[in-house]
Amino acid sequence: MAGRQVSYQLLVDWDGSGNFSFDESNYLMTATGDESMSAPGESSFGSDGYISQANITLLNTGARFTCTNSSSAIYDYIKDGLFYQKKMKLSVTLNGSSHTIFRGYIKGIKEDFRNSEKGGTVVLTCRSLDDVEKNKAVSTTVGITYNYYVENQDEGTIIAKILELAGLTDNVDYRSQAYGSPTIDRGLFSIPYFWMDKESPLEDAYMLAIACGGRFYYNTEDGLFYYRNAFEFATGVGGTSQGTLDESNCNLFSYDANDEELFESVSITARPRYITEIKEIWRNDDIVKLNPGEVKIVEAKLNQPLIEYKNVSFITTTTAGLPLSGVTSSVAAYSQRLIITLTNSTAYLVYLRDFYATGRLLEALDNIEYSTSSGDSYWSGRDGKEKKITANAYVQSWAQAKAIADILVDRQGTFSPGLSVKQYKGNGFLRVGDRVTVNITGRISSGSYIITKQSWSLTAQGFSQDFEMYNATGIYGLAIDGYFVIGTHSQNSAKKFFY
Repeated sequence: MAGRQVSYQLLVDWDGSGNFSFDESNYLMTATGDESMSAPGESSFGSDGYISQANITLLNTGARFTCTNSSSAIYDYIKDGLFYQKKMKLSVTLNGSSHTIFRGYIKGIKEDFRNSEKGGTVVLTCRSLDDVEKNKAVSTTVGITYNYYVENQDEGTIIAKILELAGLTDNVDYRSQAYGSPTIDRGLFSIPYFWMDKESPLEDAYMLAIACGGRFYYNTEDGLFYYRNAFEFATGVGGTSQGTLDESNCNLFSYDANDEELFESVSITARPRYITEIKEIWRNDDIVKLNPGEVKIVEAKLNQPLIEYKNVSFITTTTAGLPLSGVTSSVAAYSQRLIITLTNSTAYLVYLRDFYATGRLLEALDNIEYSTSSGDSYWSGRDGKEKKITANAYVQSWAQAKAIADILVDRQGTFSPGLSVKQYKGNGFLRVGDRVTVNITGRISSGSYIITKQSWSLTAQGFSQDFEMYNATGIYGLAIDGYFVIGTHSQNSAKKFFY
């Protein structure tokens, strides 16, 4: 193994100032963490994203990290559960080059008390920021659903909007060059219908990325969210290898051959919709009673998403059933809910009858199914599996279903083994999604790979990483240089468009 100089820094924002002003490096004993993604192609039917995690073991000198120790310098920041969701950042420096290997928040603290054999320690259980953000509930207004349909937006624009609705654009515009390179790729597919109803913004972004063969993730290096479209894996990260792995910097290579990702055929179900005429979209079955001067809010839940709200209608009467004016309404129209505020300006008890709302809905059409099979000779004389994808609401057209199915068959209709690597000790920190070069003396496994899972370990023995990876060649139907790249190739380049 090549020798390296390794140092580290652990910063914690105990006081919540946002400045990471507490340096706890001198207490650090060990640290481990990992991050992962579905393999390219597998991401198109993964369930959701992967929350990165880290466990930080600290020497509890002077009971500094004991939540009940009122003499601790950080007691006021950790007592009574105040440690929860405090931000932290761990960096390592390898041969003079610094890398932020984890950025997140503290989820829990576990303390082991000292005894006659060893000193007391605490373990900080940490998660990446997306673990917090995924629990938010976001709804879209009917105006967003309508405008995005009219503008024929792609998945990149919609993901950026989801982040905005979740309040995650305070420090960076994800689609603008004003803050450097945008973290959200331009989308490859038109997504006609977009709505959310009290849903997790990150889970919806994951689902949208999955429906388009891309990858949505939180970057524990810079603390930003990224979307990389399906074409990313055709060119690799920057189109170049991010590092070389061989016997000089890795302890063990393992060839991993199984049928987990191997499918002979794929079937994708698209869920198209149509816009209805203006009609009744909700009716209140109960009589609403309003006391004199009362303001009441009624929530009208819609069975189908709304693309245009028209109006609310009702008849107001006295207790005796006589018509009465003086009750007004205001409506906040969301994609699957109407929040109706009723105000009784009269001095009488009134009743609302024949209470209903009108508008245009997005009704479901019959599902469209696209199926395709691998033409690879590998399947001659073998029985293959079929993969069915039926539950993603963001697959909305036949063309999109065809593209995703073709991508999956090209990637997973051909036998392609993986590679595991133990204890990489190179001069850089490699991340999930990085393209790397593997050189194993005398082995056919040498070549270009994409990292799909990595775990890291910082101990008294140094810093190392373990990887799981898949061969970068053959992910798509053509070689890396076979596709047309805007700004690089001309119409005479004899390149093909991407699916």
